[in-house]
Amino acid sequence: MFWKKIGIIFISGFLILIGAILINFLAKTIGLITWYDLLINFTNSGLKEISKVSFLSFIFLFVIYPSLLGLIGYLSIDFLKKIIK
Repeated sequence: MFWKKIGIIFISGFLILIGAILINFLAKTIGLITWYDLLINFTNSGLKEISKVSFLSFIFLFVIYPSLLGLIGYLSIDFLKKIIK
């Protein structure tokens, strides 16, 4: 039972990681800023550079991105619990 739960956690974490990579790739493709870009801009230029980030990028970073990752986690755990009984 313990190893089954650990397996579900590991696999769902891996699926979230793959999802994050794909979401970041798609975000860059359509011109949105990613967390990595935001942190690099903040490190290099401080708040001055962050103020130039588009509103849509902020919506993506603080609403869409975490919602998608949460959805991936939820669906993967739900799916894995059904197939691993």
